[in-house]
Amino acid sequence: MEAIRSVSASCGRVLNPFGIWTVDHGSPTLISLALPTFVAGQMMPGRLIGLQALGGKAWGNKRLDYMLHISNGRTPLDYDLTDNKAIGARLTFTWDWNPSNIVFGASTYQGTYEDQQKVIDIAAASTPGKGYFDWNTTVAYTEHVYGLDVALTAGPLRVYAEGVLRFVYYERGKREAVFEENGAKLYAADRFEWDAYVIVAYRTPVYLEPYVMFEDSSKSYILPRFAGEARASAADRTIPAPSVGLNVHLTPQIKLKLQAQAYLAYDQITDKHVWNAYTFYSRLVASF
Repeated sequence: MEAIRSVSASCGRVLNPFGIWTVDHGSPTLISLALPTFVAGQMMPGRLIGLQALGGKAWGNKRLDYMLHISNGRTPLDYDLTDNKAIGARLTFTWDWNPSNIVFGASTYQGTYEDQQKVIDIAAASTPGKGYFDWNTTVAYTEHVYGLDVALTAGPLRVYAEGVLRFVYYERGKREAVFEENGAKLYAADRFEWDAYVIVAYRTPVYLEPYVMFEDSSKSYILPRFAGEARASAADRTIPAPSVGLNVHLTPQIKLKLQAQAYLAYDQITDKHVWNAYTFYSRLVASF
């Protein structure tokens, strides 16, 4: 049996090929309206500026695909403040038995982050080639992100599952300053974050696709400076998030998508319930 190979490359602003949600990112094709925590919370940057290579090899009803990239990585803005580069990769194995298939995927992202502040340095002005201004690095960390996923399509049944791990390590003296609600100043800690979800959807003969989704995560959130004083939540809570949804296929190009979700937070140390939050999403999407 002859194998078929394909290779291509692209550069500029590209989607980070990490997991199911960033590769297959269009609202009409995705099942759930609510983004998984690792996407919504930017556990890895969703878009990158760099170079990406894609390739694959198919034999019979099986296919192996890869995506490799090198980029500026996570930056405060689109401009890269350092010469450090981030690398990442995605590998998938697809097994087709028309009209069904199963896809196994693995992804990784490895990079650094730096934020800088311009300072006045009068002493440096006496040095040839230097002016009155210099840049001071205020925040610097290294991050390692890993993910595994599986997507099963069996006729009208679709089952997606995905898990993501993130490790963050700050350089000495370069931690993000954050503030508690009482105004006390703290510094962000090295941390381990994770997120996992599973979606089960079934498309009925009358163009309705009900689904259930369950997600559990533990992640810290740090509001940026332009939102006022930087504030943070520690990655010391697990947040189970069950939800139900319905996709209505009005036409082959137009869908009405509905989803209700509950967020139930628990303290990881005491295992006590902390708070609940409830959301309802709706969207009319069209593809052309």
